[in-house]
Amino acid sequence: PLKLLGDGALGARTAYLSRPYADDPETRGLTIFTQEEFDTLIGIAHRRGMQAAVHCIGDACLDMVLNSMEKALAEHPREDHRHGIVHCQITRPDQLQRMAKMGLHIYAQSIFLDYDIHMVKDRVGEELSNSSYSWKTLMDKGVTVSNGSDCPVELPNVMGGIQCAVTRCDLQGSGPYLPHEAFTLQEALDSPTIVVMTDRIDLDDQLYSQFSKCANCGACMNICPKDAISLDGSGDFYRYVVDETKCVDCGAEGKMLGKGTGITCSCCGKHHELTPLGELK
Repeated sequence: PLKLLGDGALGARTAYLSRPYADDPETRGLTIFTQEEFDTLIGIAHRRGMQAAVHCIGDACLDMVLNSMEKALAEHPREDHRHGIVHCQITRPDQLQRMAKMGLHIYAQSIFLDYDIHMVKDRVGEELSNSSYSWKTLMDKGVTVSNGSDCPVELPNVMGGIQCAVTRCDLQGSGPYLPHEAFTLQEALDSPTIVVMTDRIDLDDQLYSQFSKCANCGACMNICPKDAISLDGSGDFYRYVVDETKCVDCGAEGKMLGKGTGITCSCCGKHHELTPLGELK
């Protein structure tokens, strides 16, 4: 894909907003490109059969990128374009509808909730904060949402992001922020694994041939069953690791996730006892 950096970051108040920052009215952030430059770059990528993936954190930047993508699609219609928005954090309801209508892909990083839930309302105000980080709403509208670690900015471990996606709290349990946007456990597991396999046109054949490989640890997904991670009755989040990191029969390597006393490999029937790593609150 053609990767473009559209604006800055929320913490530094450089994400490009449609209104002044609530805690610094002198700035709206910054955009890297003009509307005409976005039109040109995204248009070139689209005409040549490439995907465009654009870093957008502020809603004003997102307006510009959506305008450019709509223009490209109107001039050269293409059904399976898989253009996408990277981060997609500060959004308005009308933008969520536009992204769904265009069939965009969202490259989310739910680990950002660990920090951002403590500042988003201060930065953008109550109205915008109530419609932001709305990845669940986008999924409900039919948008594909993958979930990455944002490494090397964050640690290359999607477990924290999975926790934040399910709980909508920070890693210490503070929150929740917009709890109606919480992923189900299955959605949280699929977003950094199976859904990631759909976001690149050029790797379709390779990725689908490795459909049973975990995108995080490289392990056989058949050893990561649907109930691999679960919430107990009180809502606490737990993580477990298998003592044996390699299945002796099917050869899958990596940390196998589970809940309970053990899991059985559905590939070969090998049973693995689980050791709790601890309670994540």
